Amino acid sequence: ALWNSLPYDFIAKSCQVSHMHKAFTSQLPLVNPSTTALHRTLQLNCLTSHNAPLWSELAPNCVALPWAGSHLCLDAEGPQWATTQWQRQCALRSDYARRQALLEIDVLVAMALDLSLDELIQIYRLVFPVMRNYEENTWYDQQGRIVWSPITGKGLKMPRREWERQRALPQGCLAEDVEDNFLPDGPHLRTIEYQAPFTRPDREQDYRQAWTYFQNKI
Repeated sequence: ALWNSLPYDFIAKSCQVSHMHKAFTSQLPLVNPSTTALHRTLQLNCLTSHNAPLWSELAPNCVALPWAGSHLCLDAEGPQWATTQWQRQCALRSDYARRQALLEIDVLVAMALDLSLDELIQIYRLVFPVMRNYEENTWYDQQGRIVWSPITGKGLKMPRREWERQRALPQGCLAEDVEDNFLPDGPHLRTIEYQAPFTRPDREQDYRQAWTYFQNKI
């Protein structure tokens, strides 16, 4: 949970570390964020049944608080699957839910390090311009999938100008045929439908919302 967080990434960048050698990692501060941060980390990483023993060992000790944010896809994914035995739905699979878990980990770790909300946002603004650019140009559909982004290559493959004409679609969907060729019996052609309306979240606003939420919970 600590090493997945923005504050620890900031420490590594500040020390100009290019490799996570023990000589560096042994000097990192070890703090105890809320076990909700651990639960979010388990949900990000325990994606298959191979991770079931890890889940069974650690999940029962976690407090799985509800999401600090709101989105239609979060109603179907997340802390409500706080079981002691791993199931497939324990893992976070949509792009939006995984983003939400990571930003909540950022907030919980920042709190454990005695950073302020303003300090966390300043770190995000000044030290992570590439990440900020990614956040400001990534749109999600109602199922939590990235529908368009100029950076990741995910979502619809269309020029920015065309996307700007399409992004205000009030309802319905945008569809695209893609070829999957990662299974032995492939390739397979399938159609992906992105459900409108589309949203572009504001990470700074989400940090503020999560900070207020956890401040009243932990």
